[in-house]
Amino acid sequence: MTLSAQNRVLITRPIHDAYETAALLKNHEIDSLITPLLTINHNFRAEIDLSGVQAILVTSLNGSRALASAVSSREIPIFAVGDASAKIAKKDGFSVVSSANGSIKDLTELIRQELLPDKGTIVHACGSNVAGNLVGDLIHEGYKIISSTLYEVKEVSTLPDAAYSALLNDSITDILFYSPLSASLFSKLIKESKLEQNCHNISAYCLSSNVASALSIKFANVIVAPMPNQASLISLFVNS
Repeated sequence: MTLSAQNRVLITRPIHDAYETAALLKNHEIDSLITPLLTINHNFRAEIDLSGVQAILVTSLNGSRALASAVSSREIPIFAVGDASAKIAKKDGFSVVSSANGSIKDLTELIRQELLPDKGTIVHACGSNVAGNLVGDLIHEGYKIISSTLYEVKEVSTLPDAAYSALLNDSITDILFYSPLSASLFSKLIKESKLEQNCHNISAYCLSSNVASALSIKFANVIVAPMPNQASLISLFVNS
């Protein structure tokens, strides 16, 4: 797929991840517009006490990135929701890392298979905003879960000017959505900006069905990646 200079893909991810996605699209000669809706602030003073802990759960890239400074031991088992989060943990020196290679549901099932409720506490390394009901489901099954907030997620209060202008001028043909929070926030900001009509000819590409469900405005198409990871989403997009 090759887009003209007037037709761009909108990326609303936090800035660090947005640049990575834009670089991948550039490899396919696809132009993008980066307008983050979320800002990630890491709490580098956070520390996770590993006393009585049997494993740490990671459900986001940022949670995985924050582990290095929050955990002293590199032998504690890490259970990551996907390969990207697992790769970060391995790069930071954690020696026992398992990937669910999928969704929160897949991670929950992996924990059921590998961890026992009576073998110790499980720490969920998370941000200030947590999607899904992973912790609640596991607690219901007898696991002891402690949430450790390692970073804060801040939402923009208005649609960024660059995104507003591009949508108003109909120069965006596609949008990539990676999280339910960004999808929900984008929908809210579009309604407040009275740009719903401008989205009717845009295709929304979503990382998962949960992300797609968080959209509350009409698009020309809402397309869900076969697997909930970036490689699957980008492949779907460039080959559509």
